[in-house]
Amino acid sequence: MASRETTRQVFERWLAAWSSHDASKLAALVTDDCTWEDVTNGVHHGKQAVEALAQATYEMVPDLDLEILNVFIGERWFIAEWQASGTNACDFPGAQASGTRFRTRGASVLALREGKIHRYSSYWDTNGTKMPFAESEMPFFESEMPFAESE
Repeated sequence: MASRETTRQVFERWLAAWSSHDASKLAALVTDDCTWEDVTNGVHHGKQAVEALAQATYEMVPDLDLEILNVFIGERWFIAEWQASGTNACDFPGAQASGTRFRTRGASVLALREGKIHRYSSYWDTNGTKMPFAESEMPFFESEMPFAESE
């Protein structure tokens, strides 16, 4: 039976996997028949597709940093609102390689089945990847509800 604690643990492993820059760690968290819908580049099916998409992300942004602004946790799902930053090292949907730092905001909705991610939907602002910024210009966001519980 699913629980919020199990979901919280999956969320923490998901964040650690993204932070590790190791696509195989992210792939290990998903079901074999996982569906990852990324609004900027389509729908991808299966564990191998998830690993390939994550690897491509790390190649496009080798210094990717994912900051969680809010997370909402249910028994079989979580929603993470995040801010990503990094260096645009090669072309990706909506932006050509520029070698400049960027930041963008987005959200990911993840549904679980038997303790693994079964559906992964990401929504993010591609305009943020086109606007370079200086570190001093990066806004600070403080979450009031870092681990909100929901029915």
